[in-house]
Amino acid sequence: MKLSGKFFLAILSLSLLSYGISGAAYAAAAPISVETNKDFYVEGTTITISGFVKDFDTSDPLQSTDVTVI
Repeated sequence: MKLSGKFFLAILSLSLLSYGISGAAYAAAAPISVETNKDFYVEGTTITISGFVKDFDTSDPLQSTDVTVI
């Protein structure tokens, strides 16, 4: 393989890798956050769960869904 071919392959590989890295960094922005009212619980204690959905529009009927906690 010629030197120019190896150089082109290296540039192509780096550009593909950098695309994957930037996508992973974008995924770090969580659209949902959840928290509880205590760090530890004993048996029989009531657990209060609250949260926030980023950019949630209550007027959009297509975004109205049930939440299941397992």
